[in-house]
Amino acid sequence: MGRRSTWTSKDDDQLRALAASGETSAAIAARLKRTAAGIRRRATSLGIGLAGSRKAPALKGEGEMTVSLLPSIFTIEIGGRPTLTFEAQNLGEAHELCHEQWLKDDLAEAKSDGVPLWDGKAKLRARIALPEESVLFAEAKNNGQPSDGLMLVYLVELDGGETDEQPVDPGAFPPART
Repeated sequence: MGRRSTWTSKDDDQLRALAASGETSAAIAARLKRTAAGIRRRATSLGIGLAGSRKAPALKGEGEMTVSLLPSIFTIEIGGRPTLTFEAQNLGEAHELCHEQWLKDDLAEAKSDGVPLWDGKAKLRARIALPEESVLFAEAKNNGQPSDGLMLVYLVELDGGETDEQPVDPGAFPPART
């Protein structure tokens, strides 16, 4: 689908530079063509502070420690139908994903039983995942390949099976002549 899953050292350097210049996560996301949620997640993992971010208060004791909240599992419903799950820090971050153009494009392109998942009109709504949806997400996360990017787990059967392979252009490999 249309998501970027791997961060390169160049991406990390750009993130550091933009954060140092005082850019917000939303502005950095637009420049790096990623979600603001993904920018915040990567910045946190690299120990980069972002403009406008709310940092947890330091705890007293030897050295300074900050409290970091674990991400929660959320579900996006399309027209009231639970369709995919993902991790986010909070509901606001989850709602942001519903407005990402790359996700809308992917949902309009993906099909289940020959019908696009999203018709371009139905409401996309993020909510906290139900326990059974969280279990499906956890199973997929544990069985999937590690990624620094946003992992989307579909709750509906997608047409085309479970392959990440792209269709091969028949003209790319002319048949061998015998």
